[in-house]
Amino acid sequence: TLLPPELGGGIGQALKPKGQQVEPMATEAAFLTRGVLVNDIVKEKVQANEEVSIQGIIMPDSDHIKQTADIIVGIIHTPDPSLEPNKWFLYLLDNNGNPIEQAGQKWEEIIASKVVFKPNVTLSDTQAVNIYQGQLPTGKVEIWFGYRLENGTLVFSNVNYPILVMVE
Repeated sequence: TLLPPELGGGIGQALKPKGQQVEPMATEAAFLTRGVLVNDIVKEKVQANEEVSIQGIIMPDSDHIKQTADIIVGIIHTPDPSLEPNKWFLYLLDNNGNPIEQAGQKWEEIIASKVVFKPNVTLSDTQAVNIYQGQLPTGKVEIWFGYRLENGTLVFSNVNYPILVMVE
């Protein structure tokens, strides 16, 4: 079963490439998730040895339906948020679900990245994304997800409200 009733989420964000820069653009795309589940129970704090499941739903911008896109999943991991809150790492999940560290941490570099979670997906009205299943590293884990169109436009869940979990 994918995402039982208590969904959280909202309208996403979008960036389009403009030369070597990016510029924000309006979107009506919505992103839904229940957050991090352990045995089908939503948790904001988990143990490092617990198996978690993270799923999301993308409702693409109506202009993007039936277009081909790559599904992108980004993770920001802060190993020790209380002692070193500014020491964090950015990863993109590859098509095997493996985290690939991104040296660049600017949106321009993320848009240009070749790391793709699900390549060449034809966007439908509702796009289910099984983001992750397994154990998470200790620290603070923030997850966002979305899609990148063939023209480079990146549409993603609001990074100010990520899927957030503390792992002990």
